[in-house]
Amino acid sequence: MRLKGVLVVVGIVLLGFVVLTFATGMITALPLPVLVVGAVGAAAVVIGLLSTEETDTARVFDPVRSRRRGSVISIALGAMGAVALVVALTVAEGEAQGHAVSHWVVGLPALVLFGVLALRWHPQPGTGASAIRIGVLAMLTVGAFGSFLESLGGAGYDAANLEPRIAPLAALHGVALPFAALGLPALAVGTLVAVVVLVASGRRRSPDVTG
Repeated sequence: MRLKGVLVVVGIVLLGFVVLTFATGMITALPLPVLVVGAVGAAAVVIGLLSTEETDTARVFDPVRSRRRGSVISIALGAMGAVALVVALTVAEGEAQGHAVSHWVVGLPALVLFGVLALRWHPQPGTGASAIRIGVLAMLTVGAFGSFLESLGGAGYDAANLEPRIAPLAALHGVALPFAALGLPALAVGTLVAVVVLVASGRRRSPDVTG
């Protein structure tokens, strides 16, 4: 899938998330971040649909390059997750620590699923499987990022987990909410896709032992 396809898929994911915030009522608590996400999603869809980029049918798919991109994102998210865990264990106090760790626990499997799919699943660009891959990886990226960011924010609350204790950290909690809300749906979708991909990969590699 070329750049315009990526933009459309990512834009649809972001707009779907905005719809989720309306359905859950989250929009009333964080109207500005949600509107920003919606604007970015709409802009991505419009730009993607209006793009006149030509499709290069002779382009050769390079799985090594795809793995390299996946590795870079995995390392970046992993570093963020490591920082969030250290902050949760050393900075957070009382119930705020459990709050921070609970968000981190959602981000970790999202990161693992991203790594598995990004490094092991490489369908041919322009196919339906390629579009699904981009959408699922985008969901997992946003979900892991939001969960780790929300973990950092949760560590900034007081021991009773009621009021901000470290204002800069606590402020991240509200910023992360629109992104972290995608964490659990991303886990569900990512797990299903990962199981299908791994089973299909195992079948392709199994030797034919029939007579």
